[in-house]
Amino acid sequence: MKLGIVGVLLSGIVALAFASLVMAQGDSEEITITANTESVIGIMLSQANLDLGNVASNTEYLSEPPAEWCTITNTGNTSVDLTIEGEDAKHIDSYYKWNLSDDETNGEDEYVLWYHIAGDDVGSYTLITEGEITMQRIKDGSQSALSLQSHDDHVQFGLKLLTPTYFYAGRPMEANITISAVAN
Repeated sequence: MKLGIVGVLLSGIVALAFASLVMAQGDSEEITITANTESVIGIMLSQANLDLGNVASNTEYLSEPPAEWCTITNTGNTSVDLTIEGEDAKHIDSYYKWNLSDDETNGEDEYVLWYHIAGDDVGSYTLITEGEITMQRIKDGSQSALSLQSHDDHVQFGLKLLTPTYFYAGRPMEANITISAVAN
């Protein structure tokens, strides 16, 4: 029993001595933490909006120009792969929406959206879906991941829209695509 009390008293004295040491130092010490990074990931888009105005049902629309509408520029200092992701188009004042197709077919209140990279095979459009996908180049019939290799490296692309087979006219719709960079 005496050994237990002495052990508790001894641990209390050690704890007080440590606390006194810490409190004695107060805030007189300066600590500097430096974090360095070797890679900076960044991209910039030259366009943020594509305004098509009034559209008809079951009709294709192309950005203008079709393959050079927007430029993506690597603003970082490392090589990056690009990803793209779409979303349902929404009426700006209500819950009405057009669903984004995941199989290149449109339908009632369902639209299709593709992108085309400048310099790729003529007519080669890649489907944009709600899930994030790696953007692809299509040259001579083969696909490869779209990469921007260094600072200021850039690529141009355009969009193609296929409107729903049927929708309520006169409602302004808005859809977003997200383009991201991932170090490769």
